[in-house]
Amino acid sequence: MKAIVLAAGVGRRIMRYTKDPKCLLKIKDKRLIERYLETLLEEGIKEIDLVVGYRKEKVISFVDSLNLEARVIFVENPDFSKGSITSLWRAKDRVKGEVLLMDADVYFEPEVLKRLVGSPKKNLLLVDPLSKSEGEEWMVGVKDGRIVKTGRAIKGEFDMFGEWIGFMKMNGQASTILISLTEKEIKDGNITIGYEDLLSSLFKEVDFEVESIAGLKWIEIDFPEDVLKAEKEYDDIN
Repeated sequence: MKAIVLAAGVGRRIMRYTKDPKCLLKIKDKRLIERYLETLLEEGIKEIDLVVGYRKEKVISFVDSLNLEARVIFVENPDFSKGSITSLWRAKDRVKGEVLLMDADVYFEPEVLKRLVGSPKKNLLLVDPLSKSEGEEWMVGVKDGRIVKTGRAIKGEFDMFGEWIGFMKMNGQASTILISLTEKEIKDGNITIGYEDLLSSLFKEVDFEVESIAGLKWIEIDFPEDVLKAEKEYDDIN
């Protein structure tokens, strides 16, 4: 199993707090990307692809300075100011076999990643059913154990409903189909969309399940207030 971490974006909404890439934000004396890499290693994932773009030199320099016992491959995305689909496309040759695909802007306790790696489910999304939809969150609806609807501000009758935190696991079939869907959008010139916009199409071809992280601590870092919340409310995360 390998991990692909998408860390190329500009993060415009947090620029009044920092001009650095979000993955370099330091919370409790540890940068976000450092937390990702160390936790992945703890879970036995030693092959990690890091898609970089905005101020890539700073990210590469910092990761290299960690001297981790992992094979970190940097994939450069010069179209980082476009949609995140461009980052996935740049990593297309790496999205093969069993893959973890993760956004790089989440502050989380180690158990969150353990839940992703340790699940016996082949294709899954990590979902927090305690998270409320206010329009911005990417939500997931589940019926009979399978994801049937996903997107922002979705509604419906579901057995389970919650927020996807940007972490997913795929087997070889799902990986291949996701890249095929990505290729179609890129060829059609749709380079401003997020890769998450492809998930509904992916779920029509491959059954995806969810793993609940209800009660676990995590927060997506989008705004300066999120950094303050992470430091104050989740100060017991190691």
